[in-house]
Amino acid sequence: MNFSASGQSVLEGDIGNTAVTVTASLSSVSSLNVTVPFTLGGSAANPADHDAANASISIPAGSTSGSYSFNVVGDTLDEPDETVVFALGSPGNATLGTNASHTVTITDDDAAPLVNFTAASQSVPEGNSGNTAVTLTASLSSVSSLNVSVPFTLSGSAANPADHDAANASISIPAGSTSGSYSFNVVGDTLDEPDETVIFSMGTPGNATAGATTVHTVTITDDDAAPVVNFTAASQSVLEGDIGNTAVSVTASLSAGSGRTVTVPFTLSGTASNPADHNAANASITIPAGSTSGSYSFN
Repeated sequence: MNFSASGQSVLEGDIGNTAVTVTASLSSVSSLNVTVPFTLGGSAANPADHDAANASISIPAGSTSGSYSFNVVGDTLDEPDETVVFALGSPGNATLGTNASHTVTITDDDAAPLVNFTAASQSVPEGNSGNTAVTLTASLSSVSSLNVSVPFTLSGSAANPADHDAANASISIPAGSTSGSYSFNVVGDTLDEPDETVIFSMGTPGNATAGATTVHTVTITDDDAAPVVNFTAASQSVLEGDIGNTAVSVTASLSAGSGRTVTVPFTLSGTASNPADHNAANASITIPAGSTSGSYSFN
C-alpha cells in the first residue's frame, strides 16, 4: 500500500473552501477490506488553514484505491506557502510500501500589502529647552500574516544630535497588525534660526510593497525671537596723530546668540571726510551664526 503520489499543490483562494483529495492505492486487488491510518503534520493549521484531521483511508475488498477528502480554507492574508503532511501508519490487511508520505502544499495567492507613511509631512515646534517627542507611522493596506519591516534613511537640514536624535532605522509592523511607528526627539534651544527639516525616505520593505507615500518630512518650526542688535557704545574718541594711520574698530553685539548669520548695515555721516580724514565707507558688520558680536575696522 502506498500513496498514489508523494505530493500535490492546491491554490489557497481568497474566500470559501477548496476541496482536496488524497488517494492511497494497492499494488493488487485484495479480497479483504484494507484500512490504513494516517497522522497529520506540516505548517498549515486546523481550522485556520484546513479541516483535515488524523483519520484513516478505507479500500473496500475488490478495489485498488481509496481516498480521503478535506477542505483548504481561503483567506486574503499574504502568507508563506503552507503544508499539510499525511504520514501513513500500519495498514490493516496490507503491507506498507515505500511511498508512505504525501505533502499537500497550499500555495498562497495573495499579493503583499502596500505600505505607506500615514502622512507626507508634519510640523512640530522646537521649544526652548528639553525634548519634544515626534512619532512617524507606517501603515499597511491590509493585514498580513507576515512581519513587515519598513527601512528608512534620513536627510534634511536638521542635524543629529544638535536638533534631533533620529537615525537611520526601520519600522516593524507585526503579523496581524496594520501599522507600526518610530519615535524620536526634537531638541529645544533658544537660538533664532530657520525652520529645519528631518526627511524620512522609505527603503525597500520586507514582506510588503512600497506605496505612494514613501517620503515623510518633519518640519521643526523655530519659536525663538530674533535677538536685539546694538552698537556696543554710543561713541568713542580717537587721537588723530600727526602722520600715518590709526586703526579704529566699531563693534555691534547681539542680546543673545543666534543660529543665523546676522548682518548689520550702516551708513556714514559727520564732519570728517573720506579720504582726507578716514577711509571708512558705507558697509555692514557681519556677526556669524553662534557668535554674539562683530566689528568693522577703518583708519
